[in-house]
Amino acid sequence: MGLLFVSTLAMMAVMQSNRSTLQTQTTPLGILNLKFAYNSFKAGAVLNSWSNTGTINNIKVAKTNTCLNFIFIFIFFYTPFLYFACLKVSMLSSSFLSAAGKFIAKGVITAAVLDVFENTGMLFTLNGYISDSITLLTVICSVVKMDTGFIIDTIYFDSTSH
Repeated sequence: MGLLFVSTLAMMAVMQSNRSTLQTQTTPLGILNLKFAYNSFKAGAVLNSWSNTGTINNIKVAKTNTCLNFIFIFIFFYTPFLYFACLKVSMLSSSFLSAAGKFIAKGVITAAVLDVFENTGMLFTLNGYISDSITLLTVICSVVKMDTGFIIDTIYFDSTSH
């Protein structure tokens, strides 16, 4: 599990350094501006701002970052680390904390699946397949994923304060 933790930290550093150019005057939140572009007009504005940045191809940067996110979140690092950490907590604890660990582990998988849909929608958009349906689905997956994370955090921090 230590290797998963170190790998998670390394991937976080790589992804953070990769996405800094995505913060422009039009997109101050960087990739989040694309995640929350709920229609084709807003997504087009994000892509337009990234295509007019001079020497850096920010659309390519966003594609790379999104692909790294697939590897990072779903397959190799972050999701397995959180999942196994939650199961470990559930095995080492009793009663409420044990049940919370198992519940949170399921939430981690749910959030990872939503992240896959979110990233797929962003990749469609970044590759020029812009539609209101795709952008809206991307936003919905992003919001539900973040809500799942908020619920997991609330349960975890509430359970550790007892």
